[in-house]
Amino acid sequence: MFTKCSYVERSTPIKYIEENFLPKTRHK
Repeated sequence: MFTKCSYVERSTPIKYIEENFLPKTRHK
């Protein structure tokens, strides 16, 4: 799982990860 998280973080931008990690309530 850790490896996957690291890979995704490197593959995708931090913004995308933050949006995914952060709740959608803030976006609303």
